[in-house]
Amino acid sequence: MIKVGFKKRSLFISLLLGSLAFIAGAIFGWDLPVDKALNFFLMTVLLLAIVMAAALVTVLLIKLIRRLF
Repeated sequence: MIKVGFKKRSLFISLLLGSLAFIAGAIFGWDLPVDKALNFFLMTVLLLAIVMAAALVTVLLIKLIRRLF
């Protein structure tokens, strides 16, 4: 069998570099202030942490309910 595709690590690095390039393009191309970009970044990280915490609580509740039954 022949495997075709990228390694997960190289795909993650590619996505990260693409995101950084888009942010840099927004800062320089659209004259987006750096403090506003950092504010968006912090809000995104906060919202991502909230979503991850909600997912963790959901998984823990499902495991608890399964243990009870």
